[in-house]
Amino acid sequence: MPVSRVEIAQQLATTFTGSPVSREEVVDAARRSGARPAVVRLLKQLPDGRFREVRDLWLSMPDVPIESGARRTTDR
Repeated sequence: MPVSRVEIAQQLATTFTGSPVSREEVVDAARRSGARPAVVRLLKQLPDGRFREVRDLWLSMPDVPIESGARRTTDR
C-alpha cells in the first residue's frame, strides 16, 4: 500500500506544535508514533532543513498522493 499524505499527517499529528522541526525530528516522531517502515523511509528522503507545519513537507513530496488509492497527478 502506497504512503499517502493523510497517513503522514496522522502519524505526525502532534509534531508541529511549536518551533520548526528538522528532518531528523520528523523521522523520530514518525517512529515514535508507530509509522510503517514505508513512511519512515519516505520521510528520511526529505531535504535537510526545518519544517514549520506538515504542509511544508508536501513541497518536497509532490508525488505523494493525498489519500491511499488516489492516483498521482502525473499518472493522468
